[in-house]
Parts: sequence; structure tokens; C-alpha cells
Amino acid sequence: MRFETELIVDLERLRKNFTDLKTYYPHHAILPMLKADAYGHGLEACSLALWEAGAKSFGVASLGEGIALRDHLQQFESEIYIFSDLNFLTRNIWNTISNIN
Repeated sequence: MRFETELIVDLERLRKNFTDLKTYYPHHAILPMLKADAYGHGLEACSLALWEAGAKSFGVASLGEGIALRDHLQQFESEIYIFSDLNFLTRNIWNTISNIN
């Protein structure tokens, strides 16, 4: 027997959670991680909701994710950090961690 599964993402709750974090930690930078299609919740919808809540920088795991996010947020000025091994930078995407050794 197969069961149907439905995932409902509450973008208003996501915005509120991010806003609460900024309130609790006003002197800290908060970097939302949007790797793996925002953990399966939808890169486009989650990045826009977080942008609306005040996020101006985002983290991803791969160059492909960074390019997809940059293409989606091209009308906004934002920084995208890639946390993986890369040998080049493109499209205002920053390679943050390339080797921890």
C-alpha cells in the first residue's frame, strides 16, 4: 500500500523565524543555507521569502546551486557563498571554503 505525502512550506513562518533570529542576535550576521533546493522546500520560494525578511547573503553547497540562486535573485543585490571545492568564481558568487586542511 502506498501513502501519499504532502509537504506544505509556511513561508510566512520562515520569514518570522528569520526576523526573530535577527532580533535575538542583532550584532551577528545570519547566513541562510539554501543547499539541496533549500532542503527540499524550494529554492526560489524560500530565497525570496528570506530576502523579504532581510537576508542579503545566502549559502549553498555547489556552484550549480549558486548559479541557480543568482539567476533567481538577479534583480537583487545579494552575496552567495559556496561551501565546496571550486577553482574559480563567477557571477558575484564567492567560494568561501575550498579546503579545510
